[in-house]
Amino acid sequence: MNPSIEVNHKGDNQQASTIRSPGAKKLEQLTKINSSYGRPAEGSKTLQRGLIAHSHVTKEVKYLCEIIRDSGVDAADGTTSITFGRLFKIYVAISDKVVGMLLRARKYGFVDFEGEMLYQGQDDNTIIRLIKMPPKDFTVTF
Repeated sequence: MNPSIEVNHKGDNQQASTIRSPGAKKLEQLTKINSSYGRPAEGSKTLQRGLIAHSHVTKEVKYLCEIIRDSGVDAADGTTSITFGRLFKIYVAISDKVVGMLLRARKYGFVDFEGEMLYQGQDDNTIIRLIKMPPKDFTVTF
């Protein structure tokens, strides 16, 4: 099978080339207002991989919150606190994504800490506060 090359002339100096295999269907042009824009096609392997990734991240965020609850110190206001250094030492044995999971948990309002990013060593004394546990039906959305 030899792909055919179509050349569309657009102006004097500008060309756009499209290479298609014989029998390939033309793809629909999506715009940002289209609900399918930026989403994998239904039934595709990309969609399956994305759903598996969402499930994995959901489990990790829940587990991170459980570790903070079980290893932290309870405060009078109902929160539980742990230093980043202590949490890092506990969680790094489980996963190397502790900072990413903290950022995701903060996005959903489960934890709070000062600053935009946490760095091992530099931010070991930063307090991580568990505000609330994720609900049982919590799932990560992107």
